[in-house]
Amino acid sequence: MKTTLAAVLAVSVFIMGCGPQDAIVDDVYDDEAEAGQELIDGLRGRPLGLDVAQWNVMWLGNTEFGPTNETDQNERVGALIKSANVDLWALTEVSNQASFDQLVARVPGYAGLAATDPRVAGGTASYSIQEQRPALLYKTRAISVRTARLILTDQASTFAGRPPLEAELSVTINRKTLDLTVIVVHLKAGPGLDDRARRLRASELLETHVKTLSGEVLVIGDWNDATTRSIASGQTSPFTNWSDSGLTWLTQPLEEQGQKSSIFGSFIDHAIATPGLLGKRDSTTVTDPRPTIPNYANTTSDHFPVLHLFSL
Repeated sequence: MKTTLAAVLAVSVFIMGCGPQDAIVDDVYDDEAEAGQELIDGLRGRPLGLDVAQWNVMWLGNTEFGPTNETDQNERVGALIKSANVDLWALTEVSNQASFDQLVARVPGYAGLAATDPRVAGGTASYSIQEQRPALLYKTRAISVRTARLILTDQASTFAGRPPLEAELSVTINRKTLDLTVIVVHLKAGPGLDDRARRLRASELLETHVKTLSGEVLVIGDWNDATTRSIASGQTSPFTNWSDSGLTWLTQPLEEQGQKSSIFGSFIDHAIATPGLLGKRDSTTVTDPRPTIPNYANTTSDHFPVLHLFSL
């Protein structure tokens, strides 16, 4: 059932989070009642499967850029995440650790891991207090973090000063397990040729790094360009290097259908996965919240959530 944002914010459902020993999710735990009413039609996790969503949350916590009412934005983002009932969120443009901590507190049963978290090797050295950073938000009864680090920090300028966050996760859902490495990226923005060149180089660096990893890998986030062509006028996509990598773009079919992942009229939020993970993927969808959340682009975000559903 769809409801308004105000109604969701007015209703609090308190769920006590469990520790790592309870990382088994059954149909009682994953019941939709735990998340409350559905805020956005189509943006909802699925019981007994692994749900992964990605979302650029537009300067969350930054007092100079993005929405001017920081508390209101934090509440809106928290309400959407809570109602979606998704196991794992890959977030970009988290711009303040304290604001992210407030967001985590709004969604009982979740824990957060931003690039500046003490558990992330090299995090505080690479990101300043108000700087955009990648983050993960995850259900503690389904997911635990084994290791976390920033990668390619020596190439930070190629990534516009935002080196990717890599986390090795252990997923246990309905007594089925999966070891998964997630890399959250936020590439250089802009339609210029230099912007595209930096995205191309970042993409090549990411592919080379992924080749050093074992097991299932998901590279996800705001790539700031399209996979079928470039937003730079007359240029090809800067991501063609992945064509022989063995990985598959989960989002490319949506782009080919003409769907958008931002208010800017292009599909720039992508995820690419290894073959084993691709084989577990059931669907990928993008949802535009603007019909439900008034003044969405000025109060919440200029990007739309993308949801991937997997069967374990």
